[in-house]
Amino acid sequence: MVLFDTNVLCLLLHPDAHIPNDPASGKPIEQPQERVNYLRDRRQDAGVRIVIPAPVLAEFLTIAAPDYMLQITQSMWFEVAPFDQRAAVESAVALKRSLKSEKGKKLGSTSSWQKIKVDRQIVAIAKVYGVTTVYSQIPMS
Repeated sequence: MVLFDTNVLCLLLHPDAHIPNDPASGKPIEQPQERVNYLRDRRQDAGVRIVIPAPVLAEFLTIAAPDYMLQITQSMWFEVAPFDQRAAVESAVALKRSLKSEKGKKLGSTSSWQKIKVDRQIVAIAKVYGVTTVYSQIPMS
């Protein structure tokens, strides 16, 4: 299983999605829809399902029409994964580990605490579902 974050899911399903910048050049990534469609097709050809964590779905639906829910729920390739009891335990373990570190609960990140908490939830869901790859930006060639 692989996991798509909100950016990748938006590029895949929402035609007006914001195009992320290439970290190297600072310019918008070239051919983002083609790249994410190729990524999806490769996963499907390999018989790999795409996990969409519930926090990702919630964020996606704030910018996309509810019609996308049909596309997601009716596709055999997508699986919406809840932040359930097992994921909560994984997230708590990660937080406890970071609280014991010298860098503190944010592990030195400058991101907001809310963003870090949601990202930890997504990672916890990935662990519970046995995700092997997380796609959080368009892969560069």
